[in-house]
Amino acid sequence: MVGWKGLVKLCEIIVLRIPQTVDRQEYDFLTSCISKERGNKITGFVQKEDAYRSLFAELLARSMIIKKKGIQNRDIHFATNQYGKPFLMGEPNFKFNISHSGHWVVMIFGTEEVGIDIEEVKNIQLDIAKRYFAESEYLDIMSKSELERLEYFFRLWSLKECYIKAIGTGLSTPLNSFSIRILSKEQIVLCPGQSEYCFKEYNIDSRYKLSACSFRNPLPKSVQHYHYRNLVGDIMSNIGPI
Repeated sequence: MVGWKGLVKLCEIIVLRIPQTVDRQEYDFLTSCISKERGNKITGFVQKEDAYRSLFAELLARSMIIKKKGIQNRDIHFATNQYGKPFLMGEPNFKFNISHSGHWVVMIFGTEEVGIDIEEVKNIQLDIAKRYFAESEYLDIMSKSELERLEYFFRLWSLKECYIKAIGTGLSTPLNSFSIRILSKEQIVLCPGQSEYCFKEYNIDSRYKLSACSFRNPLPKSVQHYHYRNLVGDIMSNIGPI
């Protein structure tokens, strides 16, 4: 595999389990290592869990960019396309995407467009699939046993979201404008077919569904776990305040 400066052709996926509580002094230091824009957004959250997810999403991105690209924290600047997909300014060959849900933050990066999505499995009314998914997907859900339907719905939702994030169009692409069929764990079909996009599901927690999508670059067989304490250690030694 070629090093990052020589354009890696294999995506990487990093997963981080968010701590339930962060010491106040440590929290203040961590928030000094992110952008002012993200810091202002975080202060607006009412729920601590929402603030943690937003904080660690940016910290994870910055840590990986520093490790893989050798850029100083103060020189990392993010922007978004017209649909809100973030990108790293000045680095057209570094594509990344982040998702978070519940106790997890996940990140994918590569040299081509990528998308990732994690969903916490919760009890919902499956009529939402009839309203927002393609008809074939709703029929696939309802063809499952009653015990399997909820899990299959979240598998589809995660796969559809990671595809929309990979193509970078956000909610401007209706969820019912395309369909995904899970023929097997290794065979996930997109309709209308676009062979340059590949999908993969990963198991990191029985209560969550994690899916990734990549344009041309192959997806890794497994994810890399980044422990919270290791992240904090890296930030304190290598990143520092902006």
